[in-house]
Amino acid sequence: IDYSADNGATWVSIINSTNNSGTYVWTIPNITTTQALVRVMDFGNSATYDVSNAIFTINPGVVVTAPNGGENLNGCTVTTIAWTGEPGTNNYTLQYSTNGGSTWNTIVNQSFSGGSNYSYNWTLPNTSSNFCLVKVYNSSNTSKVDQSDAVFNIVPAITVTNPNNGGSYAVGSILNITWASVGVSNFYNIDYSTNGGATWTNIVFNTNILTNSYSWTVPNTPSVNCYIRVTDYNAACKTDQSDALFTISSSPASITVTSPNGGENWVVC
Repeated sequence: IDYSADNGATWVSIINSTNNSGTYVWTIPNITTTQALVRVMDFGNSATYDVSNAIFTINPGVVVTAPNGGENLNGCTVTTIAWTGEPGTNNYTLQYSTNGGSTWNTIVNQSFSGGSNYSYNWTLPNTSSNFCLVKVYNSSNTSKVDQSDAVFNIVPAITVTNPNNGGSYAVGSILNITWASVGVSNFYNIDYSTNGGATWTNIVFNTNILTNSYSWTVPNTPSVNCYIRVTDYNAACKTDQSDALFTISSSPASITVTSPNGGENWVVC
């Protein structure tokens, strides 16, 4: 027994050999087609067979409609996950991936109302990835599953740009803290840590900054384990910190000329 999803152009085996009882219980595959056919063939004589008189339709148990690929979404904002499912089947698990489907994180597992059209308001994580997907499956039958047709992007609300790659800054020097932002309130908290993020000390609190930069006088707290953190005061989820540790040094780096250093008598050329 075989089926075709392309009006007989190709065939896929349902079962290779079964008793001639006249019936067979078939689990419909999770595909979408309006060009389906079934063929039953004599196992010992391939010339003896019959095919469905007309094409039929297979509708998948779940179809994700949003986000479905190509979207640019902002971290820590709400977006709608939408999908269609079977009427009367309303227990679904929603998951997301930020690495193209290699691993998945569960968003929610619950009962939904909506007939056959369902939706869920999802607060996106504060992450940065160009390889995001959403997957929805029937919690009672995981073979009824669908995911975004293509990857979408999550752009973080705040990205610290300086200091972000290490470096050393002397006590008393001016460090220009900078960051990129999207969808923020422009009221910020800025903090620094000298112990690798275990604890934080406030630099500014609930301060309106429109330039995405702040000139900070480096304090007298020498350490090689420093971070800067920038947070939207009105949405704590919108935050970022330096990617790499930087150093606060006790004294500025110096260059001292030792020769010639005065009093010498040299001959030209």
